[in-house]
Amino acid sequence: MGFDPTEYIYSFSLFGRKGGYKPGLDRISFMLGEAGNPQEKFKTVHIGGTNGKGSTAAFLDSILQSNGLKTGRFTSPHLHHYGERMMINSRPMDDSTLMQLVLEAKPIIEKVEENTGEGPPSFFEVTTFLAFYYFGREKIDIGVIEVGLGGRLDATNILKPILTAITNVGLEHTQFLGDTIEKIAKEKAGIIKKNVPIITGATSPAVEVIKARAAEKKSPFVSLQQDYSWERQEQRLEGQKFNLNTPFREYKNLFIPLAGRHQMENAVLAVALAEKMDLSEERIRKGLQKAYWPGRLEVAGFQPLILLDGAHNPSGFETLTSFLEDEFPGKKVVFVLSFLKDKDVNPFLERIEDNAQTVIFTRVDNFRAASPWALREMASNENIPMEVIPKIGEALDRAREIAGPGGIVCLTGSLYAVGEGREILGAREYLIKT
Repeated sequence: MGFDPTEYIYSFSLFGRKGGYKPGLDRISFMLGEAGNPQEKFKTVHIGGTNGKGSTAAFLDSILQSNGLKTGRFTSPHLHHYGERMMINSRPMDDSTLMQLVLEAKPIIEKVEENTGEGPPSFFEVTTFLAFYYFGREKIDIGVIEVGLGGRLDATNILKPILTAITNVGLEHTQFLGDTIEKIAKEKAGIIKKNVPIITGATSPAVEVIKARAAEKKSPFVSLQQDYSWERQEQRLEGQKFNLNTPFREYKNLFIPLAGRHQMENAVLAVALAEKMDLSEERIRKGLQKAYWPGRLEVAGFQPLILLDGAHNPSGFETLTSFLEDEFPGKKVVFVLSFLKDKDVNPFLERIEDNAQTVIFTRVDNFRAASPWALREMASNENIPMEVIPKIGEALDRAREIAGPGGIVCLTGSLYAVGEGREILGAREYLIKT
């Protein structure tokens, strides 16, 4: 058998396994240094936060492409294919490019342990290195880079960006980032660099932590909640229109092809970043219209309506249920849920209790996935009918049966589950919009 680049990358410790979380910048600094620091050959925008990082990156990337720039976008996880994590002009890296890239990078990767004394790199560090190496080699104009976990000690924090953004701050990965909003905000604010503008959609108490860090770093600080205002004009499942007032412009009837009030805020953050780069209203408007980011309140079927959403933490579920109550008041939903092992299912059930017709626990094909029987046993909510169907395809069939032609089915709890669900439902499409 020949060399398999994906298998090689996955041989490094993954998050959720022993050694999968390796905070610190020594290993990534070594790899990038050996490669000639490719991340310094293009401009970058660095985006952190709890939810909405990927959507904000997708909006901004589309705006930048509408301005004729060659862009690189680094996000995680992928829905279907590893190459989706590192895209140039919205096109995922193909298999032959990945093979060539890994063969070139492998000698550097394999020197990390010996030269740093910090052990081998993690899967995410290798992936970050490959993305920056790829973007530098392909001579992109600008990279839109999503933080992996936290910020301060994340491998992406090696960057010297022209702009930083923090979408919002909620409770997540508390075993690594801290058990309060303030502690998590402090970790996320670690991406703020000296004199580099920071724009955030965070609310109190996180926004005060971010603002204080910005003051320490003498970084211009912008709060969406304080300095921007927006109002939805029209909402459909295929997108929404809204008006936006910024310190610089008044926009009427901006259209984004993603549903949900939270996506307006993500789009506003992308606009704020674009305005900092002096991009025109026409190009901003066009970029928002063309943005594409599947698996986020994505419609994957009708009769019943099937929604796929990558909500995977309590604040994400809050956003999901707000959307359902907004758009389908009084309508019950059959939820198909798959979670990773690090999740307590009960806070999620609390948030969907008023919306749920039935909950079906299932399991995505991933080593980090929780057993659906364990989820059912953990569930203490007695007000929701619950079932266990291990295979996602069979769980979706059962959900459609329960919902009936006029009902709603929602697959959520993990982006990995959404990816598997998209393939089963025939919605599989790489992140390419033609």
